[in-house]
Amino acid sequence: MSQELLPIIKNNIQKHIPLNNQKLIVGVSGGPDSMALLDCLRKLQLEYSLIIIVAHIEHGFRGQTSIDDAAYVEAYCQQHQLIFELRAVNMPEIIKQTKGSSQELSRKQRYSWYRELSTKYQTPYIILGHHQDDQVETVLMRIIQGTSTDGLAGMRMCQERDGMLIIRPLLTVSKRDLELYCQENQLKPRIDASNASNKYLRNKARNQLIPYLEEYNPNVKGAILNLAELAGEAEHYIYQHTKEAYDSIVTALIDAKEYRIDRKKMVNLHCALQRRLILLILYYLKTGERIEKKHIDMIIDWIKGTESGGYLQLPANLIVIRESEQLIIRIQPQDIKLPAESLQAVRSNWLNEGVLLQQEPKPLMLGQKLKLLTGQFLYADIINKADAKLLRPNQSLVIYDAEFLQGKSLYYRSRKDGDRMTIVGMKGTKKVKDILIDGKMPSRIRDNVPVIIVDDQIIWLAGVRRSNIAPVTDNTTEVLFMQITND
Repeated sequence: MSQELLPIIKNNIQKHIPLNNQKLIVGVSGGPDSMALLDCLRKLQLEYSLIIIVAHIEHGFRGQTSIDDAAYVEAYCQQHQLIFELRAVNMPEIIKQTKGSSQELSRKQRYSWYRELSTKYQTPYIILGHHQDDQVETVLMRIIQGTSTDGLAGMRMCQERDGMLIIRPLLTVSKRDLELYCQENQLKPRIDASNASNKYLRNKARNQLIPYLEEYNPNVKGAILNLAELAGEAEHYIYQHTKEAYDSIVTALIDAKEYRIDRKKMVNLHCALQRRLILLILYYLKTGERIEKKHIDMIIDWIKGTESGGYLQLPANLIVIRESEQLIIRIQPQDIKLPAESLQAVRSNWLNEGVLLQQEPKPLMLGQKLKLLTGQFLYADIINKADAKLLRPNQSLVIYDAEFLQGKSLYYRSRKDGDRMTIVGMKGTKKVKDILIDGKMPSRIRDNVPVIIVDDQIIWLAGVRRSNIAPVTDNTTEVLFMQITND
Protein backbone atom coordinates (compact mmCIF):
# COMPACT_ATOMS: atom_id res chain seq x y z
CA MET A 1 0.00 0.00 0.00
CA SER A 2 2.93 2.37 0.69
CA GLN A 3 3.90 2.38 -2.98
CA GLU A 4 0.29 2.69 -4.20
CA LEU A 5 -1.00 5.56 -2.08
CA LEU A 6 1.73 8.04 -3.00
CA PRO A 7 0.99 8.14 -6.78
CA ILE A 8 -2.78 8.22 -6.13
CA ILE A 9 -2.45 11.34 -4.01
CA LYS A 10 0.02 12.94 -6.41
CA ASN A 11 -2.15 12.26 -9.46
CA ASN A 12 -5.38 13.38 -7.79
CA ILE A 13 -3.83 16.70 -6.77
CA GLN A 14 -2.17 17.26 -10.15
CA LYS A 15 -5.54 16.85 -11.88
CA HIS A 16 -6.43 20.23 -10.39
CA ILE A 17 -3.23 22.17 -9.63
CA PRO A 18 0.47 21.90 -10.51
CA LEU A 19 2.44 20.60 -7.54
CA ASN A 20 5.75 22.34 -8.18
CA ASN A 21 6.68 25.09 -5.70
CA GLN A 22 3.29 25.19 -4.01
CA LYS A 23 2.27 26.12 -0.49
CA LEU A 24 -0.24 23.57 0.77
CA ILE A 25 -2.34 23.95 3.91
CA VAL A 26 -3.15 20.43 5.13
CA GLY A 27 -5.95 19.81 7.63
CA VAL A 28 -4.66 17.15 10.05
CA SER A 29 -6.66 15.73 12.96
CA GLY A 30 -4.13 13.06 13.89
CA GLY A 31 -6.36 10.20 12.73
CA PRO A 32 -5.33 7.51 10.19
CA ASP A 33 -6.70 9.31 7.14
CA SER A 34 -5.11 12.71 7.69
CA MET A 35 -1.83 11.22 8.95
CA ALA A 36 -1.52 8.99 5.88
CA LEU A 37 -2.20 12.03 3.70
CA LEU A 38 0.37 14.16 5.54
CA ASP A 39 3.00 11.44 5.44
CA CYS A 40 2.63 11.06 1.68
CA LEU A 41 2.79 14.83 1.08
CA ARG A 42 5.92 14.97 3.22
CA LYS A 43 7.51 12.35 0.97
CA LEU A 44 6.62 14.49 -2.07
CA GLN A 45 7.97 17.65 -0.42
CA LEU A 46 11.53 17.52 -1.66
CA GLU A 47 10.69 16.32 -5.18
CA TYR A 48 8.21 19.17 -5.77
CA SER A 49 9.69 21.88 -3.50
CA LEU A 50 6.53 21.99 -1.42
CA ILE A 51 5.91 24.18 1.60
CA ILE A 52 3.53 22.25 3.88
CA ILE A 53 1.52 24.07 6.54
CA VAL A 54 -0.12 21.63 8.94
CA ALA A 55 -3.39 22.96 10.40
CA HIS A 56 -4.78 21.30 13.52
CA ILE A 57 -7.85 22.55 15.37
CA GLU A 58 -8.45 21.48 18.98
CA HIS A 59 -12.20 21.71 19.54
CA GLY A 60 -12.20 21.21 23.30
CA PHE A 61 -14.69 18.32 23.19
CA ARG A 62 -12.59 15.53 24.74
CA GLY A 63 -10.49 17.17 27.43
CA GLN A 64 -6.93 15.86 27.79
CA THR A 65 -7.40 13.38 24.93
CA SER A 66 -8.04 16.25 22.55
CA ILE A 67 -4.95 18.08 23.84
CA ASP A 68 -2.89 14.91 23.35
CA ASP A 69 -4.09 14.70 19.73
CA ALA A 70 -2.72 18.19 19.10
CA ALA A 71 0.59 17.30 20.79
CA TYR A 72 0.91 14.19 18.60
CA VAL A 73 0.47 16.15 15.37
CA GLU A 74 2.85 18.86 16.58
CA ALA A 75 5.52 16.27 17.46
CA TYR A 76 5.27 14.78 13.96
CA CYS A 77 5.72 18.24 12.44
CA GLN A 78 8.75 18.99 14.63
CA GLN A 79 10.33 15.67 13.69
CA HIS A 80 9.99 16.44 9.97
CA GLN A 81 10.48 20.21 10.05
CA LEU A 82 6.95 21.06 8.94
CA ILE A 83 5.11 24.28 9.78
CA PHE A 84 2.53 23.59 12.50
CA GLU A 85 -0.47 25.82 13.14
CA LEU A 86 -2.77 25.17 16.10
CA ARG A 87 -6.16 26.72 16.81
CA ALA A 88 -7.86 25.89 20.11
CA VAL A 89 -11.56 26.70 20.43
CA ASN A 90 -14.11 26.06 23.15
CA MET A 91 -16.76 24.39 21.02
CA PRO A 92 -18.96 23.30 23.97
CA GLU A 93 -19.32 26.96 24.95
CA ILE A 94 -19.93 28.07 21.34
CA ILE A 95 -22.62 25.42 20.95
CA LYS A 96 -24.20 26.45 24.24
CA GLN A 97 -24.38 30.09 23.17
CA THR A 98 -25.62 29.52 19.61
CA LYS A 99 -27.68 26.35 20.25
CA GLY A 100 -26.66 24.99 16.85
CA SER A 101 -25.47 21.64 15.55
CA SER A 102 -22.12 20.69 17.06
CA GLN A 103 -20.86 19.16 13.83
CA GLU A 104 -22.00 22.07 11.65
CA LEU A 105 -20.59 24.69 14.03
CA SER A 106 -17.30 22.80 14.25
CA ARG A 107 -17.13 22.69 10.46
CA LYS A 108 -17.65 26.45 10.28
CA GLN A 109 -14.86 26.99 12.80
CA ARG A 110 -12.48 24.86 10.73
CA TYR A 111 -13.20 26.57 7.44
CA SER A 112 -13.04 30.00 9.04
CA TRP A 113 -9.59 29.15 10.30
CA TYR A 114 -8.52 27.76 6.93
CA ARG A 115 -9.44 31.13 5.43
CA GLU A 116 -7.24 32.89 7.98
CA LEU A 117 -4.31 30.61 7.19
CA SER A 118 -4.93 31.02 3.46
CA THR A 119 -4.57 34.76 3.89
CA LYS A 120 -1.58 34.48 6.23
CA TYR A 121 0.42 32.20 3.93
CA GLN A 122 -0.90 33.65 0.66
CA THR A 123 -2.09 30.35 -0.76
CA PRO A 124 -5.60 29.21 -1.73
CA TYR A 125 -4.81 25.48 -1.54
CA ILE A 126 -6.40 23.51 1.31
CA ILE A 127 -5.77 19.74 1.29
CA LEU A 128 -8.19 17.60 3.33
CA GLY A 129 -8.24 13.90 4.16
CA HIS A 130 -11.83 12.88 3.33
CA HIS A 131 -11.84 9.36 1.88
CA GLN A 132 -14.20 6.90 0.14
CA ASP A 133 -15.96 5.84 3.32
CA ASP A 134 -16.60 9.49 4.22
CA GLN A 135 -18.13 9.94 0.78
CA VAL A 136 -20.48 6.98 1.24
CA GLU A 137 -21.62 8.31 4.63
CA THR A 138 -22.10 11.82 3.24
CA VAL A 139 -24.31 10.65 0.35
CA LEU A 140 -26.37 8.43 2.66
CA MET A 141 -26.93 11.24 5.16
CA ARG A 142 -28.00 13.60 2.40
CA ILE A 143 -30.50 11.05 1.09
CA ILE A 144 -31.93 10.62 4.59
CA GLN A 145 -32.13 14.35 5.28
CA GLY A 146 -33.32 15.29 1.79
CA THR A 147 -31.13 16.42 -1.07
CA SER A 148 -30.95 17.35 -4.75
CA THR A 149 -29.10 15.62 -7.56
CA ASP A 150 -26.22 17.94 -6.71
CA GLY A 151 -26.25 16.56 -3.17
CA LEU A 152 -26.18 12.99 -4.49
CA ALA A 153 -22.79 13.79 -6.04
CA GLY A 154 -21.38 14.01 -2.52
CA MET A 155 -18.12 15.82 -1.83
CA ARG A 156 -16.10 17.12 -4.77
CA MET A 157 -12.44 16.22 -5.12
CA CYS A 158 -11.84 19.86 -5.99
CA GLN A 159 -14.13 22.63 -4.79
CA GLU A 160 -13.88 26.41 -4.68
CA ARG A 161 -15.03 27.88 -1.38
CA ASP A 162 -14.70 31.51 -0.28
CA GLY A 163 -11.60 32.12 -2.37
CA MET A 164 -9.99 28.81 -1.32
CA LEU A 165 -9.51 25.70 -3.44
CA ILE A 166 -10.41 22.65 -1.36
CA ILE A 167 -8.75 19.46 -2.65
CA ARG A 168 -9.62 15.98 -1.34
CA PRO A 169 -7.11 13.59 -2.96
CA LEU A 170 -8.20 10.58 -0.83
CA LEU A 171 -11.76 10.36 -2.17
CA THR A 172 -10.72 7.38 -4.29
CA VAL A 173 -9.07 5.60 -1.33
CA SER A 174 -10.82 3.42 1.26
CA LYS A 175 -10.45 3.87 5.01
CA ARG A 176 -9.04 0.34 5.26
CA ASP A 177 -6.22 1.14 2.81
CA LEU A 178 -5.32 4.25 4.79
CA GLU A 179 -5.14 2.22 8.00
CA LEU A 180 -2.88 -0.31 6.25
CA TYR A 181 -0.62 2.51 5.07
CA CYS A 182 -0.24 3.72 8.65
CA GLN A 183 0.65 0.21 9.82
CA GLU A 184 3.22 -0.32 7.06
CA ASN A 185 4.88 3.03 7.73
CA GLN A 186 5.00 2.70 11.53
CA LEU A 187 2.63 5.62 12.03
CA LYS A 188 0.61 5.45 15.21
CA PRO A 189 -2.35 7.73 14.50
CA ARG A 190 -4.73 8.90 17.17
CA ILE A 191 -8.07 7.09 17.35
CA ASP A 192 -11.10 9.19 18.22
CA ALA A 193 -13.15 7.08 20.64
CA SER A 194 -16.24 9.21 19.94
CA ASN A 195 -16.44 7.60 16.47
CA ALA A 196 -17.92 4.53 18.17
CA SER A 197 -20.75 6.59 19.67
CA ASN A 198 -24.04 6.71 17.80
CA LYS A 199 -24.91 10.13 19.09
CA TYR A 200 -24.39 11.70 15.65
CA LEU A 201 -26.10 10.81 12.37
CA ARG A 202 -22.79 10.19 10.60
CA ASN A 203 -21.76 7.66 13.24
CA LYS A 204 -25.16 5.95 13.01
CA ALA A 205 -24.77 5.71 9.24
CA ARG A 206 -21.27 4.25 9.64
CA ASN A 207 -21.94 1.88 12.52
CA GLN A 208 -25.54 0.82 11.95
CA LEU A 209 -27.04 1.77 8.59
CA ILE A 210 -24.23 0.69 6.25
CA PRO A 211 -23.75 -2.74 7.90
CA TYR A 212 -27.53 -3.22 7.66
CA LEU A 213 -27.58 -2.30 3.96
CA GLU A 214 -24.66 -4.66 3.31
CA GLU A 215 -26.95 -7.53 4.29
CA TYR A 216 -28.93 -6.73 1.13
CA ASN A 217 -25.97 -5.77 -1.04
CA PRO A 218 -22.45 -6.65 0.17
CA ASN A 219 -21.13 -4.05 -2.31
CA VAL A 220 -23.49 -1.28 -1.22
CA LYS A 221 -20.57 1.10 -0.68
CA GLY A 222 -19.50 0.62 -4.28
CA ALA A 223 -23.07 1.14 -5.46
CA ILE A 224 -23.34 4.43 -3.55
CA LEU A 225 -19.98 5.60 -4.89
CA ASN A 226 -21.15 4.81 -8.43
CA LEU A 227 -24.31 6.81 -7.79
CA ALA A 228 -22.23 9.76 -6.58
CA GLU A 229 -19.99 9.56 -9.64
CA LEU A 230 -22.92 9.46 -12.08
CA ALA A 231 -24.71 12.27 -10.25
CA GLY A 232 -21.51 14.31 -10.39
CA GLU A 233 -21.27 13.85 -14.15
CA ALA A 234 -24.91 14.80 -14.64
CA GLU A 235 -24.48 17.85 -12.41
CA HIS A 236 -21.44 18.99 -14.37
CA TYR A 237 -23.50 18.80 -17.57
CA ILE A 238 -26.43 20.70 -16.04
CA TYR A 239 -24.05 23.28 -14.60
CA GLN A 240 -22.62 24.06 -18.03
CA HIS A 241 -26.13 24.68 -19.41
CA THR A 242 -27.04 26.69 -16.31
CA LYS A 243 -24.05 28.95 -16.88
CA GLU A 244 -25.12 29.47 -20.50
CA ALA A 245 -28.63 30.40 -19.35
CA TYR A 246 -27.18 32.68 -16.67
CA ASP A 247 -25.08 34.58 -19.22
CA SER A 248 -28.15 34.98 -21.42
CA ILE A 249 -30.85 36.13 -19.00
CA VAL A 250 -29.19 37.43 -15.79
CA THR A 251 -27.75 40.88 -15.21
CA ALA A 252 -25.49 40.94 -12.16
CA LEU A 253 -24.86 44.06 -10.11
CA ILE A 254 -22.08 42.57 -8.02
CA ASP A 255 -21.39 45.58 -5.79
CA ALA A 256 -25.07 45.83 -4.90
CA LYS A 257 -25.31 42.05 -4.41
CA GLU A 258 -28.21 42.11 -6.82
CA TYR A 259 -29.15 39.79 -9.69
CA ARG A 260 -31.82 40.71 -12.24
CA ILE A 261 -33.54 37.94 -14.21
CA ASP A 262 -35.41 38.40 -17.48
CA ARG A 263 -38.72 36.78 -16.55
CA LYS A 264 -39.91 35.99 -20.08
CA LYS A 265 -36.70 34.16 -20.94
CA MET A 266 -36.72 32.42 -17.57
CA VAL A 267 -40.24 31.07 -18.10
CA ASN A 268 -39.10 29.33 -21.29
CA LEU A 269 -36.35 27.38 -19.54
CA HIS A 270 -36.80 23.78 -18.46
CA CYS A 271 -37.83 23.62 -14.80
CA ALA A 272 -34.55 21.89 -13.90
CA LEU A 273 -32.60 24.81 -15.34
CA GLN A 274 -34.88 27.32 -13.62
CA ARG A 275 -34.15 25.69 -10.29
CA ARG A 276 -30.41 25.44 -10.86
CA LEU A 277 -30.22 29.03 -12.08
CA ILE A 278 -31.80 30.30 -8.86
CA LEU A 279 -29.50 28.07 -6.79
CA LEU A 280 -26.51 29.44 -8.71
CA ILE A 281 -27.54 33.01 -7.92
CA LEU A 282 -28.03 32.13 -4.25
CA TYR A 283 -24.56 30.56 -4.25
CA TYR A 284 -23.10 33.75 -5.71
CA LEU A 285 -24.85 35.76 -2.99
CA LYS A 286 -23.11 33.58 -0.37
CA THR A 287 -25.85 33.83 2.24
CA GLY A 288 -24.23 31.23 4.47
CA GLU A 289 -27.64 29.77 5.28
CA ARG A 290 -29.60 26.93 3.78
CA ILE A 291 -32.42 27.86 1.43
CA GLU A 292 -35.01 25.08 1.32
CA LYS A 293 -36.78 23.58 -1.68
CA LYS A 294 -40.02 25.29 -0.68
CA HIS A 295 -38.35 28.67 -1.05
CA ILE A 296 -37.09 27.83 -4.54
CA ASP A 297 -40.59 26.61 -5.40
CA MET A 298 -42.04 29.92 -4.24
CA ILE A 299 -39.70 31.85 -6.53
CA ILE A 300 -40.43 29.63 -9.54
CA ASP A 301 -44.16 29.81 -8.88
CA TRP A 302 -43.92 33.58 -8.78
CA ILE A 303 -41.96 33.69 -12.03
CA LYS A 304 -44.84 31.90 -13.72
CA GLY A 305 -47.46 34.21 -12.18
CA THR A 306 -49.07 37.26 -13.74
CA GLU A 307 -48.32 39.78 -10.99
CA SER A 308 -46.32 42.79 -12.13
CA GLY A 309 -45.08 43.85 -8.70
CA GLY A 310 -44.45 42.73 -5.16
CA TYR A 311 -41.78 40.98 -3.16
CA LEU A 312 -40.94 37.77 -1.31
CA GLN A 313 -39.02 37.79 1.95
CA LEU A 314 -36.84 34.68 2.32
CA PRO A 315 -34.42 33.45 5.01
CA ALA A 316 -30.84 34.73 5.20
CA ASN A 317 -32.02 38.32 4.63
CA LEU A 318 -32.85 37.51 1.02
CA ILE A 319 -35.49 39.47 -0.82
CA VAL A 320 -36.99 38.71 -4.22
CA ILE A 321 -38.64 41.63 -6.00
CA ARG A 322 -40.93 41.57 -9.02
CA GLU A 323 -40.65 44.66 -11.21
CA SER A 324 -42.69 44.25 -14.38
CA GLU A 325 -40.82 41.64 -16.45
CA GLN A 326 -37.78 41.49 -14.21
CA LEU A 327 -37.21 39.41 -11.11
CA ILE A 328 -34.62 40.80 -8.72
CA ILE A 329 -32.85 38.62 -6.16
CA ARG A 330 -30.69 40.42 -3.64
CA ILE A 331 -29.62 40.60 -0.04
CA GLN A 332 -31.71 43.13 1.82
CA PRO A 333 -29.37 45.62 3.54
CA GLN A 334 -29.51 44.98 7.28
CA ASP A 335 -29.37 48.67 8.04
CA ILE A 336 -32.72 49.26 6.33
CA LYS A 337 -35.25 50.30 8.93
CA LEU A 338 -38.73 51.67 8.66
CA PRO A 339 -40.27 54.31 8.60
CA ALA A 340 -40.22 54.90 4.89
CA GLU A 341 -38.45 58.25 4.91
CA SER A 342 -35.30 56.66 6.33
CA LEU A 343 -35.40 54.06 3.56
CA GLN A 344 -35.54 56.49 0.69
CA ALA A 345 -31.85 57.04 0.01
CA VAL A 346 -30.91 53.40 0.42
CA ARG A 347 -33.61 51.70 -1.58
CA SER A 348 -34.73 54.26 -4.15
CA ASN A 349 -33.12 52.30 -6.99
CA TRP A 350 -34.75 48.98 -6.19
CA LEU A 351 -37.73 49.21 -3.84
CA ASN A 352 -39.68 51.58 -6.07
CA GLU A 353 -40.26 53.77 -2.99
CA GLY A 354 -42.67 51.31 -1.42
CA VAL A 355 -42.74 50.41 2.27
CA LEU A 356 -41.43 46.96 3.14
CA LEU A 357 -43.75 45.21 5.61
CA GLN A 358 -42.02 43.85 8.68
CA GLN A 359 -43.27 42.16 11.84
CA GLU A 360 -42.38 45.20 13.93
CA PRO A 361 -45.50 47.45 14.04
CA LYS A 362 -45.26 50.91 12.48
CA PRO A 363 -47.74 53.80 12.83
CA LEU A 364 -50.40 54.17 10.15
CA MET A 365 -50.89 57.93 9.92
CA LEU A 366 -54.40 59.21 9.34
CA GLY A 367 -54.95 61.18 6.15
CA GLN A 368 -51.69 60.02 4.52
CA LYS A 369 -51.40 57.49 1.72
CA LEU A 370 -48.89 54.77 2.46
CA LYS A 371 -47.34 53.13 -0.59
CA LEU A 372 -46.54 49.44 -0.16
CA LEU A 373 -43.81 47.47 -1.89
CA THR A 374 -46.53 45.67 -3.86
CA GLY A 375 -47.41 48.98 -5.53
CA GLN A 376 -50.70 49.27 -3.63
CA PHE A 377 -51.66 52.14 -1.33
CA LEU A 378 -53.04 51.97 2.21
CA TYR A 379 -55.14 54.87 3.48
CA ALA A 380 -57.01 55.60 6.71
CA ASP A 381 -58.96 58.64 7.92
CA ILE A 382 -61.83 59.73 10.17
CA ILE A 383 -64.91 61.31 8.57
CA ASN A 384 -68.40 62.21 9.78
CA LYS A 385 -71.20 59.70 9.55
CA ALA A 386 -73.03 61.60 6.81
CA ASP A 387 -70.02 61.39 4.47
CA ALA A 388 -69.54 57.75 5.38
CA LYS A 389 -72.98 56.93 3.94
CA LEU A 390 -71.49 57.45 0.49
CA LEU A 391 -69.00 54.62 1.04
CA ARG A 392 -69.65 51.06 -0.11
CA PRO A 393 -67.75 48.76 2.28
CA ASN A 394 -66.14 45.62 0.86
CA GLN A 395 -62.96 43.60 1.35
CA SER A 396 -60.83 46.56 0.25
CA LEU A 397 -62.76 49.28 2.09
CA VAL A 398 -63.85 48.93 5.70
CA ILE A 399 -65.51 51.23 8.23
CA TYR A 400 -65.56 51.35 12.04
CA ASP A 401 -67.08 53.42 14.80
CA ALA A 402 -64.20 55.86 15.39
CA GLU A 403 -64.99 56.23 19.08
CA PHE A 404 -63.08 53.04 19.92
CA LEU A 405 -59.91 54.71 18.61
CA GLN A 406 -59.91 57.49 21.20
CA GLY A 407 -56.53 57.65 22.92
CA LYS A 408 -55.24 54.83 20.69
CA SER A 409 -53.25 54.60 17.44
CA LEU A 410 -53.38 52.50 14.31
CA TYR A 411 -50.40 50.38 13.39
CA TYR A 412 -49.55 48.14 10.46
CA ARG A 413 -47.18 45.19 10.15
CA SER A 414 -46.80 41.85 8.40
CA ARG A 415 -48.39 38.72 9.86
CA LYS A 416 -46.77 36.69 12.63
CA ASP A 417 -46.99 33.02 13.55
CA GLY A 418 -49.87 32.56 15.96
CA ASP A 419 -51.81 35.67 14.87
CA ARG A 420 -55.56 35.39 15.55
CA MET A 421 -58.48 37.74 14.98
CA THR A 422 -62.23 37.94 15.24
CA ILE A 423 -64.27 38.04 12.05
CA VAL A 424 -67.76 39.30 11.34
CA GLY A 425 -70.45 36.68 11.95
CA MET A 426 -68.28 34.34 13.97
CA LYS A 427 -67.79 33.85 17.70
CA GLY A 428 -64.28 33.65 19.13
CA THR A 429 -61.16 34.07 17.05
CA LYS A 430 -59.60 32.39 14.05
CA LYS A 431 -55.99 31.96 12.97
CA VAL A 432 -54.91 34.61 10.47
CA LYS A 433 -53.14 31.88 8.51
CA ASP A 434 -56.44 30.00 8.10
CA ILE A 435 -58.29 33.17 7.12
CA LEU A 436 -55.76 33.82 4.35
CA ILE A 437 -56.00 30.21 3.16
CA ASP A 438 -59.81 30.34 3.17
CA GLY A 439 -59.58 33.59 1.22
CA LYS A 440 -57.60 31.78 -1.53
CA MET A 441 -54.60 33.99 -0.86
CA PRO A 442 -51.51 32.49 -2.62
CA SER A 443 -48.82 31.46 -0.12
CA ARG A 444 -46.19 33.55 -1.87
CA ILE A 445 -47.99 36.82 -1.09
CA ARG A 446 -49.48 36.15 2.35
CA ASP A 447 -46.63 38.01 4.00
CA ASN A 448 -47.49 41.02 1.78
CA VAL A 449 -50.93 41.44 3.37
CA PRO A 450 -50.90 44.41 5.78
CA VAL A 451 -52.15 43.51 9.26
CA ILE A 452 -53.80 46.53 10.86
CA ILE A 453 -53.76 46.55 14.66
CA VAL A 454 -54.90 48.66 17.61
CA ASP A 455 -53.39 47.82 21.00
CA ASP A 456 -52.15 44.45 19.70
CA GLN A 457 -55.67 43.61 18.50
CA ILE A 458 -56.01 42.87 14.79
CA ILE A 459 -58.89 44.82 13.29
CA TRP A 460 -58.29 44.24 9.55
CA LEU A 461 -56.39 42.02 7.16
CA ALA A 462 -56.18 44.63 4.44
CA GLY A 463 -58.04 43.48 1.36
CA VAL A 464 -59.08 40.18 2.96
CA ARG A 465 -61.29 40.30 6.09
CA ARG A 466 -62.53 42.78 8.68
CA SER A 467 -62.79 41.97 12.38
CA ASN A 468 -66.08 42.30 14.26
CA ILE A 469 -64.67 45.18 16.32
CA ALA A 470 -66.42 48.59 16.51
CA PRO A 471 -69.26 48.22 13.99
CA VAL A 472 -70.96 51.39 12.80
CA THR A 473 -74.34 51.81 14.58
CA ASP A 474 -77.12 54.38 14.87
CA ASN A 475 -75.17 55.94 17.75
CA THR A 476 -72.01 56.39 15.70
CA THR A 477 -71.03 60.02 15.10
CA GLU A 478 -67.64 59.65 13.42
CA VAL A 479 -66.40 56.86 11.17
CA LEU A 480 -62.92 55.47 10.75
CA PHE A 481 -62.55 54.18 7.22
CA MET A 482 -59.59 52.34 5.74
CA GLN A 483 -58.95 51.39 2.16
CA ILE A 484 -56.33 49.52 0.14
CA THR A 485 -56.16 50.49 -3.53
CA ASN A 486 -54.00 50.13 -6.60
CA ASP A 487 -53.74 53.89 -7.17
